[in-house]
Amino acid sequence: MKATEYFRHGIFPNGGTRIPGLLALGAFLWCAPSAYAAKSFKGVLDAEGTITFYYDDVDHSSEGTVRTHTAAATGYPPWKNDTGIQKAVFTPSCSSFAWSKGLQYFFLGCSNLTNVQGLVNLNTASASSFYEMFKDCSSLVSVDSGMLKSPSVSNFSDMFYNCASLEEIDISSLSSKSAAQCGNMFRGCSALTSICVRVDFDLSAIGSQWVFTGATKLVGGNGTKYNSNNSSSLYARIDDDGHPGYFTLKTVALTIAVSEFAEKHVRSVKVADVATGSTIEPDEEGGNVWTFPKGAAFNVTYTAANGYEFGGVQTYTDSSFAADGILSDETLEGAEIPSAVAFSRCVLTVDDTDFGGNHVAGVVVKDAITGAVIQPEVNGTYSLVPNFGFIVTYRAESGRFFANYVSATNVQTYATSGISVDTLLSGGVPCASIALTGNQIKGVVSDDDLTTMTLYCDNVAHEGVTYARKAATGYPSWANLTNILRVVVDPSVRANRFGEGGDGFQYLFCGLSSVTNFEGLANLKTDQATNFTQMFSGCRAVLGLDLSSFRTANARHYGEMFRYCSSLETVDISRFTVSANVQGCAYMFNGCAKLKTIYAQAAFDLKDVAGDDYMFTGCAKLVGGNGTTAISNVQHYRQYAHVDAPGNPGYFTLRQIDGTCVILK
Repeated sequence: MKATEYFRHGIFPNGGTRIPGLLALGAFLWCAPSAYAAKSFKGVLDAEGTITFYYDDVDHSSEGTVRTHTAAATGYPPWKNDTGIQKAVFTPSCSSFAWSKGLQYFFLGCSNLTNVQGLVNLNTASASSFYEMFKDCSSLVSVDSGMLKSPSVSNFSDMFYNCASLEEIDISSLSSKSAAQCGNMFRGCSALTSICVRVDFDLSAIGSQWVFTGATKLVGGNGTKYNSNNSSSLYARIDDDGHPGYFTLKTVALTIAVSEFAEKHVRSVKVADVATGSTIEPDEEGGNVWTFPKGAAFNVTYTAANGYEFGGVQTYTDSSFAADGILSDETLEGAEIPSAVAFSRCVLTVDDTDFGGNHVAGVVVKDAITGAVIQPEVNGTYSLVPNFGFIVTYRAESGRFFANYVSATNVQTYATSGISVDTLLSGGVPCASIALTGNQIKGVVSDDDLTTMTLYCDNVAHEGVTYARKAATGYPSWANLTNILRVVVDPSVRANRFGEGGDGFQYLFCGLSSVTNFEGLANLKTDQATNFTQMFSGCRAVLGLDLSSFRTANARHYGEMFRYCSSLETVDISRFTVSANVQGCAYMFNGCAKLKTIYAQAAFDLKDVAGDDYMFTGCAKLVGGNGTTAISNVQHYRQYAHVDAPGNPGYFTLRQIDGTCVILK
């Protein structure tokens, strides 16, 4: 009975008599406790069939029928089996109520419920059970379950049991780390076609509970279709190659506001996988949008522009995504992108008094990271950022070269830490240059393209920085250059019969760790070559090598030929043959972590080469032409260095040479 009714009937709630006058009424109203003084969780069902949930101390009786959820945490809600409910909405006020077990049975039997909104407002961080939460909601067609959090939920059983109208379910914010039960979770979902989950949602280890019975239209993200024989929890995982399941991986987008880079003096941004540290490229080259599996952990690293730094260091890492990744589309902008602070400057002076006597034509100062040329000031000095890496390179006069090196800087000092005070480089000019004689092999990097090196074998003085090979059996002076992205072998190398004496191919491209493309390799005449040791060792960026033009009838050494080519996926050595004098092939493909295919001819078989050689150590993705996998065999030795054939497993794939008849055995 309302307060006004008490007065109209002449009684107090405590049984007293009426006190005449307005003063008594005011006194009563002041003393009367409100029916909604304490917060409670309630559902308000209006005449249109919408039930709206609140957690507050407000009287919502004017909005519809109020039902307070006063049942025990394990009990049924008062709207259980209510067929009048057609729509449900959770208001923001619900977020201040922390659920434990009370979400089980929440919409049980609401068979006419079609739509649930605002689940993001449910505080489920400590909830332990979603048991029968939507069971028998047979009309439900839309539920934003992708907003639910479940770090503590152990029981997912019967959660969507008999939701026969649901076609798609997004549960990509749910966590499975505490899950122990999931029986009948999607049983009877006869219209269900897809279930979207985050990258680490996996229930397959729980046991052989029946999860998908009757979900006949369900298809996993990789195309695995429902099979009544495979409806257990073993298929409650993301569908991918080699691991069939019925879940589809949800992806989200990260957008970085690169438009603000200039004003904040940010030079570039790198996004990297937390587990491997490998760089993740944007969706489009040069773009600012990255697509991730939902929940995948990653780091964002900014690099300051030349002359600037972030808080005393040159990089800034946003670690907020390193634990859970992003769970919805995100945009990094504004305060999330740091502003760099300008460095002071240091002056570098290069002493050129000895240039003439040493046949030095000039000097080039470059950014150690980008390879960009730093222009001198008007007086010939260089204004540099303190402690910012740079390289000083001397250029020999036309027709001459520096036999061993062309840089006076120590790569371990200036190229990493730069200079911290004004510095004079004197006495650091390289040893006197040597005149090019005869048809000598050399590498030339032109000033127009600092990332391409062209190999020549002639007596021409080519424009650009010239590198040479002092001895045919030693390391060339271009070994380990990190700024070279492309190598071109000029026809003059073949025309002038480089390597005709058998030497010169060992170490030829050793340590060119940034090179992605080798062009003109057919201009290398290898017929007489005896030694291929470390020829491509350390070429970490190259993806494929076509060496089908190489002839190796006289080769004795293949040791470490492709070692640490960690990005290499395919290599064609289909013209390689085995000479009677082969002495070594140790570590030939060692460290080729991404190598999948090695094309070879049937006659190329190294199993009889002496030594315990670890040829394929680290080649976890390698597969022979008949399906033999290196990871399953865990055999790293030379006895697998032949074409893969039935009954004779190997790691090579046959590439038949035209005009030959091949019998594999």
